[in-house]
Amino acid sequence: MRTTFLQKGSKKLVLSSYPYTFVRVTVMRTLLLKKDDYNRLLKMDIPEIAKFLQETEYKKGIDIFASDYEGAELIEFALDNNLTTTFEKLKNISQDDLREAVSEYLLRKDVFNIKTVLRGKLARADKKEIMDLIVPVGYLSRKDFEHFLDIEVVDILKSMKVVPYEIVEAAYKTFEQEHHLIDIENALDQWYYKRMLTFMQRIEGRATFFKRFLFKEIEVRNLLTLLRLKKENMNLDNIRKYLFLFKGKTSEERKHNMELEKLIAVDLEKIDKTILDKKFAAALRKGAQHFMQTRSLLEMEKEMQKYLLDFSGLLQHQHPLSVDVILGYMLAKEIEVKNIKTVAKCKLLGFDEQFIASQIVV
Repeated sequence: MRTTFLQKGSKKLVLSSYPYTFVRVTVMRTLLLKKDDYNRLLKMDIPEIAKFLQETEYKKGIDIFASDYEGAELIEFALDNNLTTTFEKLKNISQDDLREAVSEYLLRKDVFNIKTVLRGKLARADKKEIMDLIVPVGYLSRKDFEHFLDIEVVDILKSMKVVPYEIVEAAYKTFEQEHHLIDIENALDQWYYKRMLTFMQRIEGRATFFKRFLFKEIEVRNLLTLLRLKKENMNLDNIRKYLFLFKGKTSEERKHNMELEKLIAVDLEKIDKTILDKKFAAALRKGAQHFMQTRSLLEMEKEMQKYLLDFSGLLQHQHPLSVDVILGYMLAKEIEVKNIKTVAKCKLLGFDEQFIASQIVV
């Protein structure tokens, strides 16, 4: 039976009348790891990292899984458990309009998890390995994703609940012919950003972070996608299909579209100076130079993640009693979990302290 997908709301949302929730989240943010904590982690082995986490808010997760798992696997399960319970707590302490805003933001996790399942199935990965990468904090549950692993790709797309099949139908036809997921993933991303931009139009009052962060995130996503496709020598017209263009209703949207068109036309060998001329030039410099030398986007992706984290922190300080605090905390929390996982995995693989330090975003 076909499952109906999420319906879009229409009423205006007021997100500035929940000071108690904002203060609670501000306190939660103080529990995030500091730079000194990461410096300590870099000098620990895996058992020491697990012991360190038992002295933090990750203690409950460590205690839950310690009898069944150990080492890096124990750390990963504890981290995912904490991320899930933390976001559930955010929903519980949020009310009405604010809870809807948090839930809409978390749709990104549903989209990410769906793409993870599809990639895993295409690579014929072990089901357990795929589920270990799933953190079900959005609308979809762990049971939903376990079910997806037992059905075909087309059936997953028809039963996603959060995204209507019509959104990915054409992309699936391409997948049948070419057996790559790029069109399906692009359709999912395009749907998410269009939905979020529509959602933001319903917000009354100040939601600076929500609006400006999403705009910045789209800019970063477009740049990384553009460089990746240029590296693969994709036709310029085809590249446009995978970029998110705004409707151009505001001067900022029109400016972004114009900058993107210029980047599309620039030869890859000259794109270093072009991207360094953009407004987030300082954040891009290291990643851009690394890309031009190695054709790898890993450094740039890390620098862009740090840029978004710094940007969110700035906006939260500017608007401490607004939804900015919640959404900024969620981003910071996700990055913290990813950082700790990176440290543990790198320790397991025997990488040195200097290399591990270069892989985390602080």
